[in-house]
Amino acid sequence: MEPDKLSIFNRKKIGEIFVEQGLLTPIKVDEILQKQKFNNKVRFGELCQEENLVTEEDVVLALAEQFNLEYLDLRDFTIDQKLYNIFPREVYSRHLFLPYAKRENALIVTLTDPTNIKILDELEILADMPIIITLSTERMINKALKSEEKSKKILKDVSHDLRLHLVKETDRGEEELSLEKLNEGTSPIVKLVDSTIYDAIHKRSSDIHIETNRQGVIIKYRIDGLLYKATDYMDISYQSAIISRIKVMSELDITEKRVPQDGRFKLRLQNK
Repeated sequence: MEPDKLSIFNRKKIGEIFVEQGLLTPIKVDEILQKQKFNNKVRFGELCQEENLVTEEDVVLALAEQFNLEYLDLRDFTIDQKLYNIFPREVYSRHLFLPYAKRENALIVTLTDPTNIKILDELEILADMPIIITLSTERMINKALKSEEKSKKILKDVSHDLRLHLVKETDRGEEELSLEKLNEGTSPIVKLVDSTIYDAIHKRSSDIHIETNRQGVIIKYRIDGLLYKATDYMDISYQSAIISRIKVMSELDITEKRVPQDGRFKLRLQNK
């Protein structure tokens, strides 16, 4: 969906909005407009930012009001991987935007420049569905994208040659099961859990901690009584998959989330 198609002559100017919000005086608006005449490639809001008169968020909020668009605060936002994967990675390197959510048959994206019609046309073609525009700051969009890329890099860097064997006790003794045969054995999450256990054993860790907070999911080892970071923060969306993987290995009910469960598993590593 393109920005509100009000005539540009009927649309409020950014300077007027800043005055209404008490951020600038009419005199200061005139001063900025005079400076803009000597550098018409720089936008009014950018000049105001350069002179520390307004913040980046002030500018985007004013644009949202000017174009009658929704402003999104992305401080606690987690990218939906399915929506992220709609677009090739090179599109994210060319344009600053973020897929935010899906509403019926349309995709909501957030960006910083509502006048960039070229990006809207490209996104609609790639997504094969209507695009609904929202606005957010460059800083928050970049932070969300970097968090997603960091999570993907952590999973990608997991060893592909790792082989752990799950040992299941039966009436006939112990039976070895390759972890790769259990529940999407080729998935990055399986490799992440396998490599975490493998690494913790070799570092003589007594505990593996999987912690979740506002920054995301992080794995830590307890070695000689102290906790050490085993990974950087990953996207919080990986939490459920990691927990489900451990539940499968421990023969627990993956659908039960309300009460604690007691489970265990054995691993055979290098004939031990």
